[in-house]
Amino acid sequence: MNFAVNGGGPDSNGLSFNGAAADGDTVVIPPGTASWTSALFISHGITLQGQTVITGDHTTSPNMTATDYTIIQDDVPRNVRGGVLISDEGLTATQSVRITGLTLQYGVSVTDFDQTGVLRLAGTSPSFRIDHCHFNQLYGYAVLAAGWLYGVIDHCVFDIRDAGGAINVWHSTWGNQVQGWGSWAEPAYFGSEKFVFVEDNIANNLGFRPGIAFCGGTFGGRYVFRYNISNDGTTWPHGTEDAIYRGIRAAEIYNNAYFSSRTLIKGGECRGGTMLLHDNTYTGQYSGSMEPIPIRLFQSAGGAGTGSTWAGADGTNPWDLNATEPDGTHVDGHAPYTFATGTHIGPNVPSQNTQTVTVSGNPWTPNQWAGYTITNTNSASQYYRGHGYISSNTTNTLTVANLVETDHPPTLGFNTGDTFAIHKVLRIIDQPGSGAGELIVGNPPGSNNLTGTSWPHYPNQAMEPLYSWNNTLNGVNVDFTHSDARNNLRENVDFYNNTPMPGYTPYVYPHPLVSGVPTPTPTPTATPTPTPTPTATPIPTPTPTPTPTPTPTPTPTATPTATPTATPASTPAISAFTYNGQPFVNGTQLAVGTKYTFVAEANTATWKVEFVRDGQVVVTAFQPPPFSYTWTPSASGVGNHTFVVTPISSSGVRGTPVTVTCSVVSATPTPTPTP
Repeated sequence: MNFAVNGGGPDSNGLSFNGAAADGDTVVIPPGTASWTSALFISHGITLQGQTVITGDHTTSPNMTATDYTIIQDDVPRNVRGGVLISDEGLTATQSVRITGLTLQYGVSVTDFDQTGVLRLAGTSPSFRIDHCHFNQLYGYAVLAAGWLYGVIDHCVFDIRDAGGAINVWHSTWGNQVQGWGSWAEPAYFGSEKFVFVEDNIANNLGFRPGIAFCGGTFGGRYVFRYNISNDGTTWPHGTEDAIYRGIRAAEIYNNAYFSSRTLIKGGECRGGTMLLHDNTYTGQYSGSMEPIPIRLFQSAGGAGTGSTWAGADGTNPWDLNATEPDGTHVDGHAPYTFATGTHIGPNVPSQNTQTVTVSGNPWTPNQWAGYTITNTNSASQYYRGHGYISSNTTNTLTVANLVETDHPPTLGFNTGDTFAIHKVLRIIDQPGSGAGELIVGNPPGSNNLTGTSWPHYPNQAMEPLYSWNNTLNGVNVDFTHSDARNNLRENVDFYNNTPMPGYTPYVYPHPLVSGVPTPTPTPTATPTPTPTPTATPIPTPTPTPTPTPTPTPTPTATPTATPTATPASTPAISAFTYNGQPFVNGTQLAVGTKYTFVAEANTATWKVEFVRDGQVVVTAFQPPPFSYTWTPSASGVGNHTFVVTPISSSGVRGTPVTVTCSVVSATPTPTPTP
């Protein structure tokens, strides 16, 4: 496949035209199909125009379809710059880039997943556009918008294979900083152009997992997600968690239509920063809308903020605002206050279970410690420094929320005789509802601009609450899904339900880069709440016209999974059991040497799934989904096998198990019989 540069001849290798094209040029890729085994690197602000046609938008039926004329197959090895296929990552503030009319499709030779973006843009351009493209079952995320970009992704079709995703937004170099640090030192700018806009797109989950990531972000990312169609998917922005970079900074999510047809999934998570959620419709099997979660509250102690990670929020971490006084307030320069200590006298409680800590006597009043944190202080225990959030207590027991979100030990658990301490975290750095704070830069964090006793410390972040209004789930009003038994966020302080944000006006729609109307002078919405002081009061409990016009080829659709028999929401249950995306049923044959991923789809009451093969527990998979187990049968495994998968709730209730008998054969297995 060759490129024509403004009607001129193709470049010598057909893949690089940095010397041939200049800012403002249009580079045309004609119809056809080609496998690319090396990436296209662009160093100018150009229009890269193929001939693929996208018809429809969020108002039409069908919403959007793709006619694939210009098809580029992704066969770029993943060990070459992470497998990027098309890249324009040096854009300047005076350059604009547009990529339009392309079908980027899975290749023949490459099946490893790219987790950042097959198409990547970065730099400081205020006006990029990716439009009328079809991202067809790529291995990994389709688009990464990074750096300090503003612009729009519109009228694209994302057909997502299992474990893939659509869009990542990183504002990693905002303010000429790195790691998203600069973005966290500035206001949200709601209602302005200072975002990556994702509008009038459709994402189709073609995999077997219950929900895919339509739009995610981290590194101080800011995005506006509006007027999109999401089929069996949602949005998953990440927070400031266990890596040096900062989490999502701000998001506006509105006027989107979400559909879940196969199994019960969450409407998404907000794991940090601030968010406006309004006028969205959720239809089908959703357990709610977005859920704000301060995920660091549930992570391991790590380096307690002195290493390369932020570590967990246990009430003593210096990156957080902790209670330093007996009345629950904070005074700068004072050490975190220890409210109580004790010894667990009950039976061993393994990690990743609901924790019930028991002490002798009756030293407490009911719910005295609800909303505080508990930390295992026994240095000889495998759970040493593991911590969690106390959701309630009796006169001699503490109930600790069962959510465990950590990739790094220790997790929270107690053996008989383990000691503990109780502290109070008032605000977690970058938690949902957090806004601009002091600039923190360096590795370790703060080492470049904070010295002596000032490092590390809580960056005195402004309050920027989340707001939710006019959202519906199957026609009924729904707001932020929240349970104070799981975290320290407070309604009407950190987030507001059924409440429009005061003074907020959305940015003009369609985006000016789509409509061609000059960009208006924005008036960013001010944050209506003040910055917290160190002495905080106690916290109570034009689309390219293609030359050819053949008949459009319908966009492939996923085969729907049969609707399972209804099960009470409080009972853990398995709705489907699959292997490599196919139903796993009695009589299935597996081949020696083939890798199989077995997935049990379960309802929201399921905390973990126990996989048993031939009477032996082979893995216990915990929340969050997917509940999966991977096995590559060896020659010694030839013969018959029995799998039993059992859903288990957080309180230990075991649901109805699913049992499948299968066989392992040396030759290629015959097709799975119809159940």
